[in-house]
Amino acid sequence: MLRHPTFRQLNRYADGELGEPRRARVAGHLAGCARCRGTVSFVRELREAARTLPVPALPQDALDRIRARRAAGERVILPLADPQPARPTRIYAIAATLALLLAGAVALLTVPELEAEKSELLFFPENARPGELVRVDYRSGALLRDQDRLLLRGRFRTAGDPAHNEALRQLPVSELAPVGGGLYRGSFRLPETAVYGVFAVEDPAGERLDSNGRRLWDLLIPARDGRPAFDALKQRSYDLIPRNWELAFQTAQELRHLYPERAFGWYLAFSFEQAVRSAGTGDSLTEAHRSQFQRFHRQFSGRRDLPPDELASMFFYAVHLGDSAAARYWRERLAGEAPASPAAVQDRAVSIVNRNAESPASLLEELEQLWSQAQPQEQLVVQGLSAARQLRDPRLLLRWADRYQQLLPWKSTWVGSLLMNTPELRAEGERRLRRRIEQLRQVEDEARALDVSVAEYRARSAAEARAALAALGEGLLAADQPRGAVQALESAVATEWDARSFRKLAEARLLAGDTSAALEALARASVDPSAPRALEDSARLLAGRHFDARRWAQWLEQARLDMRSRILARATARPVRHDPRLQDALGNPRSWSQLTGEAVTVVAFWSRFCAPALWQLEPLERLHRAFAGRGIRLLTITAEPPSFEMRK
Repeated sequence: MLRHPTFRQLNRYADGELGEPRRARVAGHLAGCARCRGTVSFVRELREAARTLPVPALPQDALDRIRARRAAGERVILPLADPQPARPTRIYAIAATLALLLAGAVALLTVPELEAEKSELLFFPENARPGELVRVDYRSGALLRDQDRLLLRGRFRTAGDPAHNEALRQLPVSELAPVGGGLYRGSFRLPETAVYGVFAVEDPAGERLDSNGRRLWDLLIPARDGRPAFDALKQRSYDLIPRNWELAFQTAQELRHLYPERAFGWYLAFSFEQAVRSAGTGDSLTEAHRSQFQRFHRQFSGRRDLPPDELASMFFYAVHLGDSAAARYWRERLAGEAPASPAAVQDRAVSIVNRNAESPASLLEELEQLWSQAQPQEQLVVQGLSAARQLRDPRLLLRWADRYQQLLPWKSTWVGSLLMNTPELRAEGERRLRRRIEQLRQVEDEARALDVSVAEYRARSAAEARAALAALGEGLLAADQPRGAVQALESAVATEWDARSFRKLAEARLLAGDTSAALEALARASVDPSAPRALEDSARLLAGRHFDARRWAQWLEQARLDMRSRILARATARPVRHDPRLQDALGNPRSWSQLTGEAVTVVAFWSRFCAPALWQLEPLERLHRAFAGRGIRLLTITAEPPSFEMRK
């Protein structure tokens, strides 16, 4: 539980829906929190007032009309007059204000998100432990209603899993059967090693899925005292980093709050805070963490029973704070007490690289020794492969490429491309790329992310297959096999628009002796906005005195039409109904139509508590400058009210 119960928990408490022991915990919190008591009182008052509102009868064909308009992509508001309350109260005034504030945000939600918002997934018991049988109740929204059965998919994390999701399997956890009233029920047994689970619900074909607005639903294994276990919160943060950075940040803060005696929680929260801190808060933030680190240093220095993750946290905490003396102390302890831990192996690999920066041969020799002494670790294979590339030794390159691909199998396309660009390993690279292309034509359901439908997964796999075909074509072109290169590159651009692949296809067709087809491919490359302006000059040089300006103009026009149709075919049409209201950075009210007008508008949503979003602000500014002269607008939207801090 967070420091304060969520509004949803307080809402269920007010309605008497919370079971024990959660109801007891909320009741205990309310005894000391006037703010939350006021929220519960407000919810009860609002419900009582709502019961007095007259409810007009729905037209007989209302349900059919709603479904038809939803299927057309519209967000439906019934064509009925709003009921007028018999007497105005404070409740109605507050509710009206909330509706005005939320109008802009709600209008931008997609239909599936609105439907998923009405769904609910509950686990019984709430504090299930590993090995225990868990009952699942799913109350469906409109998206998955009236299904004969549903499927609960999930992934489980153990205490030692890494901070990414690519290597984790997504599994069918339970079939959910209808029990009436939109309620589906199933059960599953928690794996013995699980500390955290995350779930989504979908139809049996995997075409329609409820991912809780892409947040998914999660289950945290409790500690003996009922709190979410330390490892459960740690793994929740790791799981969220690649899919919802802002929630990962919040989880790190919760970990620090619930386990203030553990250095890892403080270090993890500091890492997030460093990434999003502003110039005005950076110094005070760092000073506060220095004080906390010194308390840990005094407390832990005399202890010899610290687990490896605490040793690693103290070392990295000191490094990030710039405390070189403390960093040396904790590095020595980490290397001496937990030499095979991932953190110790990572630090040794970095030290080896720094020590042998000018000698790739010595670097690779030491990394080879480390490999024989430690478990495979990502930093180690990355550095080993980099050193092997510098040495240009095919035997060593293949050895480290095998290790890299074994540890990071989702990067197989990149490894195959790397080998294709090494003449001595070109045949091996070609074999791996062709094998990867065949793999991508199959639906590997265990690799399909929980918030991705089968259709979306196939589209993503097809995109990677096209990238593998492009890499294969470029490798065959470098090997002076133009016909094979033409075949691979034509497949790569058959349904995708890629200026680089069109240029390579032009080269391959020219080497194969088909000048006219080469010029046609060059025309396609030249209409792409990213293409260099000199491509038309290249075409003129290529054709020489046989250059046909009229034919070239026809190819360009056809290429523009084809590029446009392909890009639009990948787009998803989501109409923005009505005229959402927003505020500009100074707090002035603006409507959607005022901000976008009739211009093509790029819209970017961001948060100053999400580092990946902040990292994109500078590229967005460059995009804005590039687009300004073309009549294209850029609109950035954040959910935070205007403030000096937000404007910075």
